Amino acid sequence: MGCSVEGCDTQIYGRGMCLKHYTRARRGKPLSQECSVDGCNEMEFRLHPPLCEAHYAEEHPVDGVCRAPGCTREYAKRGLCTTHFYRLYEQGRLTLLPKLPPEERFWAMVTKTDDCWLWTGGNDGRGYGRFEIRRRSYDGTIPAITRMAHRYAYELLVGPIPDGCELDHVCEVRNCVRPDHVDPVTKQEHARRTRMRKTHCKRGHELAGDNVVIVNGARHCLSCRKIHNAKKTEKRRALRREMDSGSDDSHGSTQPIGPSSFGNGLPLPLTGTVGGM
Repeated sequence: MGCSVEGCDTQIYGRGMCLKHYTRARRGKPLSQECSVDGCNEMEFRLHPPLCEAHYAEEHPVDGVCRAPGCTREYAKRGLCTTHFYRLYEQGRLTLLPKLPPEERFWAMVTKTDDCWLWTGGNDGRGYGRFEIRRRSYDGTIPAITRMAHRYAYELLVGPIPDGCELDHVCEVRNCVRPDHVDPVTKQEHARRTRMRKTHCKRGHELAGDNVVIVNGARHCLSCRKIHNAKKTEKRRALRREMDSGSDDSHGSTQPIGPSSFGNGLPLPLTGTVGGM
């Protein structure tokens, strides 16, 4: 004898109902639901999600092939292969969106203000934008091509960057991609400009006036140098005091000097004539 619910012939579990309908009755849920597919008014055939028999057969083909158009791979879940299943789950569609050219994808991630053009995409961890021109393939056979965002924008609107040059942000905004806010300079000049833009040292001292000393063309904090020299002087004095205290202890000692006191490790010479017995 089957379940007492109309259309269900599953074996009885309790109170004249199968396990599925018995559980629904215990939880206060309706015993039957309509198919979850839009426009279908048939009653469900299987749960999670509720599907009628026809739509359930579509998502679970007998031949085991993915039901996505043009796909011949073996299905894994709900009649779809792994690729189409997660694409449907994440994007809500089985087909891919049309691929946009790299230039359109790039400018879609740029916010233009009155001053700077700010990059809103990913960055390299230091604040400089990074743009993925070509994405890595799923199987890893095709590597990704990534460029710095400000360099990509400069090459698009101005032209190739001169050999041996770097782009220096004159506006000092690292995620700015506006071409007239960067200046192509050599690596040495870029480093010099970066040092000159520093207003305070790592300890918070202001790099201005008499607090700046120039060594080999580089600015250094005079206060930090004084602190460093004072530490070195104190370290030398402590070492000198330790040596002086060690020498005083050796003069006041009454223990005989053993072989270990000599640098060569030889025993003390015997008194008297060598070889006299």
